[in-house]
Amino acid sequence: MADFLSVQMTAIAAATIQYPIDIYGKMRISYFSYVAVGASTTPNTYDLFKLPPGRVRVLPPLCRLTHDAWGAARVLDLGNRAYTGEQNAAVAEVDNEYANNIDISSAGAAVAWATLLKVDLFSMTGITVFGTVSGGDQAASDALSGFGVYVTE
Repeated sequence: MADFLSVQMTAIAAATIQYPIDIYGKMRISYFSYVAVGASTTPNTYDLFKLPPGRVRVLPPLCRLTHDAWGAARVLDLGNRAYTGEQNAAVAEVDNEYANNIDISSAGAAVAWATLLKVDLFSMTGITVFGTVSGGDQAASDALSGFGVYVTE
């Protein structure tokens, strides 16, 4: 029998620097909800919640989404607005960082964002997570709610 170490345990054994999100991170949850106040044409974007400044690890399989039936062919992408990253570098907006084409044509409850295990990010001022709905018009009563799960230092 052989014993093996994960990358993180190898780094600990070698006394090399680790990010706290790798070994002692704190899980956080941000709740969001949206209810349409009127009909509109798509695509539309919806700012849902903001990740804190610093190093964060988003866990898309743990993030959940509940939505009304928005109508045939409606899909939702989830991503990040542009932000300031490490060393004040500009990081471009990515509209499908976490999920691409979630089917919201019929009602869904506790839908996982994606099977992507993790997304590691660093920002100087925080990162806005947003959704984009496309595929048809938004009705006056469409609703969307859920929560984002992430690990921070």
